[in-house]
Amino acid sequence: MTNIGTDAVEQVRVKVQPLTREGMKPYGDILDADHPIFLEVDPGHGAVAMELGTLRRNLSVRQTLDQMAVHGSYTQSFIILKGSMIMVFAPAAADLSVDIESMEFDYNNVAAFAVAEGDIVHINRGVWHGALVLNDVSTFVNITRKDPGEGTTDSHEVDDENIKYTREYIELVNIRRRDKRQIVLEL
Repeated sequence: MTNIGTDAVEQVRVKVQPLTREGMKPYGDILDADHPIFLEVDPGHGAVAMELGTLRRNLSVRQTLDQMAVHGSYTQSFIILKGSMIMVFAPAAADLSVDIESMEFDYNNVAAFAVAEGDIVHINRGVWHGALVLNDVSTFVNITRKDPGEGTTDSHEVDDENIKYTREYIELVNIRRRDKRQIVLEL
C-alpha cells in the first residue's frame, strides 16, 4: 500500500511483456500478414476514422497508470510508426451498460505490452486501456470512431489527474480515485 494524500492506495504490479497474439487474446489481437483485423462501429454511432497521433513523454508522469479509457460502441487499433509505448489492458466487463463508476475492472488480469515501431494492436470493445511513453516520443495511427465533423484527438500525455476527453462515447476512469488502486509497471 502507498499513501497518496490521505488515502491508502493498493499498488497493482504488472510486468511489461513482449507483444504476442497469445498475450493479446483477452484484449484484442495483433495484425500480421496472415491474419486480418475487422474494425467495428455500432450502426448509428459514427464511422471508422484514422488519425495521426503523437505522445510525448511527460516527466511528471510516473511508471504508474491511474486512469484507463473504455468504450463499448466500437473497436480501436493503433499502428506504431515511430518510437514505442507501453499499452496496458484489462478485460472488458461482462456488462458494458452499467454506470462507469460501478463497471467491473478485473485487476487480476491486467496486462502490459511493449509496443514498438511497426506493431499493430487491435483492442476489442469494452476493453479497458491506457498507454505510457517511456522514451521521448511515439508517433502512431489511431484507427477509431469519429462522429461527422469531429476533429482530431488532442493526444498528449499529461498528469493522470488532468486527462479529459471531450468525446462523450469515451469514458475515462481514475481507478486510483474510484477503486483506491494504482497500476505500477515493472519494466
